[in-house]
Amino acid sequence: MRHHSFFATAVLAASISITASGQGSSAAAQSAASQVSANNLLPAGSASMPTAPDPGPAELNGTVTDLNGDLIPGATIVLDGADSSVHQTQVANDSGFFQFAGLKPGGPYRITISANGFESWTSPPITLNAGQFFGITDIKLKVDAGVSSVTVYSSTE
Repeated sequence: MRHHSFFATAVLAASISITASGQGSSAAAQSAASQVSANNLLPAGSASMPTAPDPGPAELNGTVTDLNGDLIPGATIVLDGADSSVHQTQVANDSGFFQFAGLKPGGPYRITISANGFESWTSPPITLNAGQFFGITDIKLKVDAGVSSVTVYSSTE
């Protein structure tokens, strides 16, 4: 019941402080108020102030389509971050969908997408916030002019 102990101590400190300022600054009230310190306001059994939790990871996802909005499954998606240690590769599923989860907040990140018969597509820089689910909605690959035929899969949804 750590929260209850913390709450009771905080209420007690507030009460002493109000009493000290509200009764003409009596010596007894001032003495009691001065004995309350930051350490008295910590949860029971805690040696120091609690720290904020690490910011939650972010997620980046999207669906790969062509200019007509037809899905492009099997596209290769590469995620690169400003930190050279961030380099991940995925393949779009049968619905053209991809997802990079567990990303460190910040950036900038860039996505590069390539598929047989299409020109590569690169996103603008993306900065992620803690816990953010960032969906890229404008991924439209152009047919590569040097290719004579392309197989496109259409969704029946």
